[in-house]
Amino acid sequence: MAAKQHTVPEPAPQGSVFIDIRALVRDYGLSRTTVFRLCEEGTLPQPVRTGRGRTCKRLWRRTDIEAAMDMLPREKPHVMA
Repeated sequence: MAAKQHTVPEPAPQGSVFIDIRALVRDYGLSRTTVFRLCEEGTLPQPVRTGRGRTCKRLWRRTDIEAAMDMLPREKPHVMA
């Protein structure tokens, strides 16, 4: 039996309207957990769901993500004890 090959996802084209979780994590350096936490907090927009059940895919509008990321602080301030 042949071994299952893992494929590396293609980067989302810059001109694409939507961005998936893999591209969001890769392009902005956030973890999946952080992305969904920021969505719950309302800092990032909620994803658009396509499909149902297991075939459901969460996609974000690239322009909405770019606008939200511009509002986030670039660095966390260092706290001196």
